[in-house]
Order: sequence, then C-alpha cells, then structure tokens
Amino acid sequence: MKMVNTSIAEFNFSVPLYIIEGLNQNQTYEIVVNNQTIKAKLLAAIPNGDTLTRTFPIKFKATLEKGFFYDGQEAKVALSKKGEIEAFVVPRDAVIKRFEQTVIFVVNEELQAVMIPVKIVGYLGSNVAIDAQGINENMRVVFKGNERIFPNSPLQIINNK
Repeated sequence: MKMVNTSIAEFNFSVPLYIIEGLNQNQTYEIVVNNQTIKAKLLAAIPNGDTLTRTFPIKFKATLEKGFFYDGQEAKVALSKKGEIEAFVVPRDAVIKRFEQTVIFVVNEELQAVMIPVKIVGYLGSNVAIDAQGINENMRVVFKGNERIFPNSPLQIINNK
C-alpha cells in the first residue's frame, strides 16, 4: 500500500535560463490548473538543462485547499523575464568550452588571440548575450575557427565584419 498526500502538489515547468534568473523563492506565484488558480512557491530550479530546447526545469510547490489534480495535467504559470540587463551580444558560434570554462576569443592589437571567460545571460536567435570582465564593443570577436586556437595564437583576419 502506498499513501499519497493529495493536499500538496508539485508543478514542473521547463523555461529558458533568463526566466530562471528573474525568479525569487520568497515570491508567491499563481498557477492555473483546470480554471482554478493556486498560490505556489518556487521549490527548485534544476541546473540540468535540455540541450535541444535550451530550457531548464523549475518546480513549484503548493498546498491545495480543495480539489485534486492528475499527474501530467496541464498547468499554466505567468513568469516575467529577468529585469533589463546590460550584455554584449555575439554570434553563438563565438562562445565555446575551453579548459572547462565558457569562453570567447577576441583579437588584440598584436593580432593575437585573447581568451576571455564569459557567462551566458540569454539567447537571441543565432546570437547569445554574454557578460564578461574586460570586454568592450570595439573588440573583434572570433567566431569561426575559434575551436582551433589557443591564448596568444597569432591570427590573420580574413573577413573583418
């Protein structure tokens, strides 16, 4: 025999990273199930994303005063995006994993590769928004062939776009 507590419900959603960054565990969220609005708290944001959809699971927990819901039943929640942030936008191909870090390579004045660790803050179509120390909008970012270069590698600019 298995006992089930039907007065507590967990709701799972898959959302993009920029939505997770705007969530707050102290805030109450309204989840709509079967035309019934339920107040819920953020239980967890799981840092194990789906690489195809680039989404991450989040869980909400609610105490049900009345009613019963089936596992897998449709639920809706309204979530706002993270507040406006400043970020640099580069082609997705510019961001790679190197030495267990997420990095981009930029070209310095001596035409050498400079590796800069970055944090991805959002996705915009074929581009990605990044945050990093030491970069500015005048830097040239390597986005083709960057998987074959290393810090201080000599570079030749073929197509200066």
